[in-house]
Amino acid sequence: MNDDALKSTGAPPAIVIRDLYKSFVGPASISSVNAVDGLSITVPQGSFFGFLGPNGAGKTTTIRILMGTVQPTSGTVEVLGLPLAAHSLDIRKQLGLVPDDTLLFDYLTGSEYLQFIGRLYGLPRDVVRQ
Repeated sequence: MNDDALKSTGAPPAIVIRDLYKSFVGPASISSVNAVDGLSITVPQGSFFGFLGPNGAGKTTTIRILMGTVQPTSGTVEVLGLPLAAHSLDIRKQLGLVPDDTLLFDYLTGSEYLQFIGRLYGLPRDVVRQ
């Protein structure tokens, strides 16, 4: 969808990423690694979007940044028109993620998992129990 089509809907894009970088610093003998290197994308609301690429391309790191669990080195991220840096909790309340690794979840019952996620998103305990 082009920028004119985006403006005509009146809704902000689902995701706007501009000049996103994430570097991980290695041991003294290894220089830093750029996991995300200047990513810029706009994803309109109501669209399907996938990250494709080889291992080490930055797909998981980008998703973790969008979920607020990893901080970017630089760049800007907006989700549903809200800047991620200032509205991380509000944004996480509107998102869902099914992780590809299940390290913690293998040990939780379905109810425990829902309680964990509900509390992670800041829901009151009584709401989570319901």
